[in-house]
Amino acid sequence: MRYIDLKIFRFDFLSLYCFIYKIAQDMNVGNTVLSQLMSLIPDYELRKCVDRYRGDFHARRFTCRDQFLVMRYAQFTSSASFRSIEAQLTAFNSKLYHAGLKIMPMSTLADMNEKKNWRIYQDMQ
Repeated sequence: MRYIDLKIFRFDFLSLYCFIYKIAQDMNVGNTVLSQLMSLIPDYELRKCVDRYRGDFHARRFTCRDQFLVMRYAQFTSSASFRSIEAQLTAFNSKLYHAGLKIMPMSTLADMNEKKNWRIYQDMQ
């Protein structure tokens, strides 16, 4: 092997290393796609709407924000029923925390959808 070949090989290796390093720097390192989508919705606006209609009055464990995130997850995954939403949330239990979601039982979600004021979410538009 000649010196010139070794020099070209070394240059290619360094450029490849720099290219891989740049890709690694640009990659997302921890946020799921769902969490990135949810970060586009300002929490302040949702809180303002919830306070306007007193949506979290008597809420103990699940708030309007939790309901909003679960329903957005259902819309994102094209879930057709409460049972499928609950099954998906249970299946991805270990990844829910990173997306900001909680496991919400089917009956709780149905009760919240029935009793919470729908204008909270209409004002979010």
